Amino acid sequence: MLILACLILMLVYSKPYLLYVTVLLLVLAVCMTVLLRLDIGKLNVELKAGYWGQEGDTAHLKLKLNTEKHLLVTGGIYLRLAIINEMIGDTDYKSVFLPLAGRRQEYDIPLILKCCGRIQICCEEMKVQDVLQLFCKKTSFQSELSGIVYPRMVNLHVEMADTAIGSPRDEGMMQNRRGNDPTETFDIREYAPGDDIRSIHWKLSCKTDQLILREASEPFHYRVVILPDFGLEQNGESVSTEEINAAIAVGTAIGNQLLRNHCAFCMAIPGEYGIRMHEVRDRREFEKMLSVWLGSRIQKESGKGLQYFCLEHMEQYFTRLLVLSAGRYQQNLHVLGKRIGSTVINVTGETEKYSVSTAGDYDIIELPAEWKEETYRISC
Repeated sequence: MLILACLILMLVYSKPYLLYVTVLLLVLAVCMTVLLRLDIGKLNVELKAGYWGQEGDTAHLKLKLNTEKHLLVTGGIYLRLAIINEMIGDTDYKSVFLPLAGRRQEYDIPLILKCCGRIQICCEEMKVQDVLQLFCKKTSFQSELSGIVYPRMVNLHVEMADTAIGSPRDEGMMQNRRGNDPTETFDIREYAPGDDIRSIHWKLSCKTDQLILREASEPFHYRVVILPDFGLEQNGESVSTEEINAAIAVGTAIGNQLLRNHCAFCMAIPGEYGIRMHEVRDRREFEKMLSVWLGSRIQKESGKGLQYFCLEHMEQYFTRLLVLSAGRYQQNLHVLGKRIGSTVINVTGETEKYSVSTAGDYDIIELPAEWKEETYRISC
């Protein structure tokens, strides 16, 4: 605009100095463009992240700028980041402008974690701007981040009933398993934090100068299976992110409680074409299962997981079924009859208090999506 104004004034007044100013401005524009391209070749951009944290926390991304030589005309960098949640299939965007100064710099980019699950962050657009804010040049850098946002901590007390329904079959499912008979050894491995110290092989540990854990050989008897059967929609109605987050948090808390009670269980994670079973016997397997679950895409429509469970006749391998649901629960568990004891744990934003009801052969426990400090009791 300044060059155009000088050209108009030069045509009107025919002053020589206006021609000189116009030429100087053109030279400045060309120089800024050339020098900006040279600066882009010097930039080395790296995006990192530490601990992601829990849903609702603020994560801090670290953007590091390394330059071989001093930047000539670069004044700032504009970034447009894409944040993809693999569990929900949602993509959010964050735009930031970072002013530059010096050769080596580190910038903090705060990021609010809206939903738990595995997330990926990539740079969709990057622009470099000169110090006079005249020109922007597009560029890019190959730096993708991946991490897991864990659910928040909730207070639950889980009690398992002594009575059992059905008789689990052992053939065809979960063979060659570790167990809980200390008199027989299935395998040995290094001790990991969270393992039972009573299973440490002290003699072998003394010989190797490191803690060795003894794994028992008699199989566990798996009674409990947890089925996360919530989705993005429930009978055509959208399920809120708050309800989904709360349902994941409840499922994680139940798994933690079962481990504390020394109760092995299985997690039935619905997929696109069926159910994937994950055995959980100790803390290490629980963390592995949680990583797989939070990285799996949840169903579009609630109820598909229960359909797969019934079609594959999974009830014959367990005596307890815990169904995790979000939103208004409208599924029918009567198809399972009395072949397995069933409990639905439904998290909904339509209630503000804990309630228990019975629907024929199964119980429905309703929990509020807006979690409070009180401890809820889950009996199944």
